[in-house]
Amino acid sequence: MSAENRSEWAVTAAATGAPLLLWGCGASWLRLLAGGLLAVACCTPVLRGRETVPQLLRGALGKRVGTGVLWLQLASLALGAGWLLRRAGGIVPNVTHGGPWIPLVIMLLALAGAWRGRKAALASGAVLFWLILLTVGVVAVCSLPQIRWERIPPVGGIGQVLPAAAMFLLPMLAVCAKKPDEKQNAWKLPGAITASAVAVAAITAGCLSPRLAATESLPFFTLAASCRLLGHAARFDAVLCMTVTAALYCLLVLMLNFCRQLSATEKQGPLLVFSALALLCAWWAPSVPAGITGGCLVVLWGILPAYCAICEKRKKNAKK
Repeated sequence: MSAENRSEWAVTAAATGAPLLLWGCGASWLRLLAGGLLAVACCTPVLRGRETVPQLLRGALGKRVGTGVLWLQLASLALGAGWLLRRAGGIVPNVTHGGPWIPLVIMLLALAGAWRGRKAALASGAVLFWLILLTVGVVAVCSLPQIRWERIPPVGGIGQVLPAAAMFLLPMLAVCAKKPDEKQNAWKLPGAITASAVAVAAITAGCLSPRLAATESLPFFTLAASCRLLGHAARFDAVLCMTVTAALYCLLVLMLNFCRQLSATEKQGPLLVFSALALLCAWWAPSVPAGITGGCLVVLWGILPAYCAICEKRKKNAKK
């Protein structure tokens, strides 16, 4: 695997931290596991192919229909980005929840990172991966002595599966932004990301209880605050704020990379349009349930590309 491919997977893993820390830690770990398995099943046929998702959809559905579906995918990404940016309003310590400037700052950071091109964006995201890995890993490991095993049985409805699957479909974004080569480990790397995220959610539920984790707006912050081994840290909230911001940055950079590839131009106009659309979804769009947002992402980013990849493979096998 080349250095560029390693950077892509590092950014993908880091980007998964955004929905995990903002939503996934309060969900049932069993629903997260089911959603993760669904996402891996959808990713695997596409990752094993030799086409990026734009090439795949245009080849299977025709240029005009495939391009229309790609723009629908882009709109669903803006909706998902806006939904997460709305939840990020409370990540800054001592600031009232929902500060309208927080999504703007995070979006501008991602736009600046993607402005100089894909390689520069991946390089910055790969560095931030270590901040996210170390912070989440330290909190999770230090919380292990506080787990009460009677709290491990999952609590949560089946409606969490679609948002969970959407959370793990981020490898699809990496497929869209990468060259059609070196796509080994089609299920191993997404599977490792899924297992790590489910473990963090299970630790959160085991320490806080599933019902408390579900009612907290940022359960991972509550987990860090309740950890006795981190009690002598003066202000750990600032590190957690930086971690969530870094994860959101990586997520938005992946989305902006897809936007650039879809437009097939080096001009920055599409990046500005996507950023404005994501901010509109974060500020003024009505509150959309997580199930609807997750369902759109699963259908457009999971089921449809996987179906097209399977059909294309069958066509190639039939010609042999």
